Amino acid sequence: MADITPPSPNVSEQQLSHLLGLGHESAGVDFKSSLDPRQKRDLVELAKDVGAMLVDGGYVVIGADDQGQPVPPGVPAEDLPLFDEANLRPKLAKWLPDGFEIRTANHTLADCTFVLIYVVANPAGFCIFKSDGQYGAGKDTKTVFRQGDVFVRHGTSSERWVQADIDRIFDRRVSAMKDDWRAERQADLEALVRAQQAQVLMKGPAANFTWRLDIETFDSATTELLRADDDIPLRRMLNSAIADARSIVKRGDLEELETLTGRITTVMAQGIAYRRSRWIDDGLDALNEIYRLGFDQKLWTESSISRQTLWLVTLEHVLALGALATRQADWTTVRNIVVRPPGEPDEYYATWLRHALTEAARANMLQEKSLITLAAERTAEVPALVPGLAADDDRLITSLCQFDFLAAVTIIGTTGKLSTSNWYTNFARFYTRRVLPVAERLLSDVSMRATLFPESDDFLAAAFREIDRMASSEGWKYSGWHGWSRHSTVGSFLAEHPS
Repeated sequence: MADITPPSPNVSEQQLSHLLGLGHESAGVDFKSSLDPRQKRDLVELAKDVGAMLVDGGYVVIGADDQGQPVPPGVPAEDLPLFDEANLRPKLAKWLPDGFEIRTANHTLADCTFVLIYVVANPAGFCIFKSDGQYGAGKDTKTVFRQGDVFVRHGTSSERWVQADIDRIFDRRVSAMKDDWRAERQADLEALVRAQQAQVLMKGPAANFTWRLDIETFDSATTELLRADDDIPLRRMLNSAIADARSIVKRGDLEELETLTGRITTVMAQGIAYRRSRWIDDGLDALNEIYRLGFDQKLWTESSISRQTLWLVTLEHVLALGALATRQADWTTVRNIVVRPPGEPDEYYATWLRHALTEAARANMLQEKSLITLAAERTAEVPALVPGLAADDDRLITSLCQFDFLAAVTIIGTTGKLSTSNWYTNFARFYTRRVLPVAERLLSDVSMRATLFPESDDFLAAAFREIDRMASSEGWKYSGWHGWSRHSTVGSFLAEHPS
């Protein structure tokens, strides 16, 4: 596995090219010239390989021979939806235990369409099959694995584990637990030191609390101020940040601008986490004031950075904040983030989210990465945005997609218009399964519905259809959004409220 193991799930075209370029199978790479998920034989054999790869992680490439050479035309276009995570995972779940993770994508290279499946290593160390894997009938029935079996990769084969595998897996698990314990102890000690520093800081003048503090000290000091309900240093910091932003823009110091925005976001993130709504509102007011600096024409003639940069930096932080509010089910904050206008003289845009996105796109600032990806990367710089999550946790991407969807719904409900000039489907690059749970919750959670979309069911159905239309149009090129399932709660809702 040393030649291909990535630090995180990677099903990009670049990774596919790398795997094909290896020219051979290994413990972490399995090539299949073809596979039909409609055939039980193929599905059982795939489940065996996936179950074995759950020990160390690995890739299954469909559309290549054993040497990684393309077998054109590869996977038929009509079969590609069968390999979507949302469709493939439930089929494999018949045999694999709950909690297993896979990532899938399809790419076309050299006139051959490949499906790439990434199998995420199981944190428990191995996978126990929960039912027999069989195909055929009568005396021709073949049993590939049985309930209770554990498979591992031995070279290029998926086989039942032996004693050496058991020893290796458990040694690795014990070692990982020790590393986790040491890291937790170290983190606890560092947190204690920062808390003591914050206590000393708070006993001094209010001017001691400034956005220029390092992120760990700022985070701890903010917590102490919220706990003491001491609003003077916090208000002083926000006021000075607004004034400092203007001089930072004049100097063209992008790093300082990002730091300042991150510190304001930290205050709001802690406000969400600790249910201190006034600091969310005050922080949003401060960010909005800084955002409006973009309309000061004279200011930007003196700066080496563009006003589109200011707007995009703000948007990345605000989107990450909305994702936190979504995970915390803080629907009031979700709405307050969305409905803020940008402050343009003619107020053409109903929300700063759409304004910033449009301006960044026109400035060609979103060609390499999507807004969702940029917001996820920005989150790594603000620890308060991911309480209880690692910055690379897949749930972060899901919550960013869900907030982006709720933003579209909310602005439609607020304006009473379906017009796409007010919203956009950044989430369309990702699978429908990420957004579906929050869409279904909107249909069943009375408080959520009253806050975000207090309009009729017919209008909500119209909003869902229009959002689906745009997402389908934007998502097809990324093999992402594939529409509302007829069998989902949303599908039933739409059937009850036809257009």
